[in-house]
Amino acid sequence: MMLRCKSVVLGAIVVLAALAAPTVGQDWAGRGRAHGQAKDPQGNPLEGVKITLHMANHPDSGPEPVYTNKKGRWAVGGLTGGAWTVLLDLEGYMPSQGSVQISEFDSSDPIEVVMDPNPFASIGVGDTLLETGQYAAARVEYEKALPHLEPEGAARLRSRIGDTFLAESNYDAARQEYESALPYIESREQAHIRLQMANSYQAEQRFGEAREEYEKVLPLLEPDGQVQVLATIARSYDVEDNRDQAIATLERALEIKPGDVQLIPLLADLLTRAGREVEAQEYLAQLPEDAELPADMVLNIGIRFYNDGDMEQAYEYFNRAVAQNPDLAETYYYRGVVRLGRGENDLAKTDFNKLLELEPDTPRKEEVLEFLDFLE
Repeated sequence: MMLRCKSVVLGAIVVLAALAAPTVGQDWAGRGRAHGQAKDPQGNPLEGVKITLHMANHPDSGPEPVYTNKKGRWAVGGLTGGAWTVLLDLEGYMPSQGSVQISEFDSSDPIEVVMDPNPFASIGVGDTLLETGQYAAARVEYEKALPHLEPEGAARLRSRIGDTFLAESNYDAARQEYESALPYIESREQAHIRLQMANSYQAEQRFGEAREEYEKVLPLLEPDGQVQVLATIARSYDVEDNRDQAIATLERALEIKPGDVQLIPLLADLLTRAGREVEAQEYLAQLPEDAELPADMVLNIGIRFYNDGDMEQAYEYFNRAVAQNPDLAETYYYRGVVRLGRGENDLAKTDFNKLLELEPDTPRKEEVLEFLDFLE
């Protein structure tokens, strides 16, 4: 900070005054006066700036702090002559400190200070806005801080700006921010940015590009993170009906985390839908007895048995699916059909009515109504 003040040297008079001065800390009072003005970089006066003065090298020796008025001005009188330290502090701005020479025998020039915004204050405000979903407002705060940051810090903030665009589904803008940040971030710390870039492609169903980015990030992650990314890659293959690649990807994940109770059901489900029921059962056999499979997966296994004509096994899995998720509508259709085949007409009727209750516009509505008409 630049502190401008006239210093007047009065030779022997000043020396005598210094020799006669009381012990520092007990008496800092005198006839000197300091005054000044605080502004922002645009020249606007800053109100409420806290002004603290203390004698040089004696931080406990000085008057009570004062605050700038609406015009950014302040004044403190009754100061002893000599070197003083002046500290200006205002929330949202960088503290400013400097030295000034006070004379008891001459008026001083005003201390004019330009206070720079504190970039970290804007970042904190932006983070709060980001957490509450106010993405555009968060960007405004982040942009305020960017000019004041070193390249690496600015790159990290660019990444956060990218996150705001990603949350708004503005994928191109998000990737632009991420790509501008990457050159300034060490490779081992790029995981978040590359994950977000991959997620942006995944959200657009640009699965090939997403997988390319996910593969780049894998070496940067801990085992648990690698497993999660591989599961995401497997899902993208599954959406494309490329079950062989989806299965192979989950098998890669299981090599990293053998016996994982989250991965095994996913892999078994894929194997079941690929018609590889024997392999699916081999994986399921690895699960602890108390492990509970996802209800939709249990349903899919049951459907597989149903399609193969194994009604007893199918019935067992349909019962399990209902027990785990009573709101899984499709289960009631299949269980109702099996019950109808078993001659359990009342139970079949209950299942068909439950299906219509949960999903009144089910594509199977016409067929189910015919069943119910038959059962009356």
